[in-house]
Amino acid sequence: MLSELDNKLVMDSGNLAPAEKTKIEGELKNYQRYKIDLYFTIHNLYKIEQNYPEALNYAKEHTKLNLEIYKSKHKSYAYALMLEAQAISMMPNLD
Repeated sequence: MLSELDNKLVMDSGNLAPAEKTKIEGELKNYQRYKIDLYFTIHNLYKIEQNYPEALNYAKEHTKLNLEIYKSKHKSYAYALMLEAQAISMMPNLD
């Protein structure tokens, strides 16, 4: 769905009415926010299972998406970095 919306926005950008362009941009943004929530939930499920390497993978994806959407000075990005640090701190010591 995301690629369809993204392609439509790029291919038809000159032909879209402003209202339609705004609608498509809003749908893309909503999808990205949904994806952030999804990564957060999957991260928590892996954390509950004590599968910390996978929890860390999803925390990193969560951080990347937050950076893309909210940029580096937003509190959501800071929270994502803290989530990632927490995941790292839960990893077993491999000394």
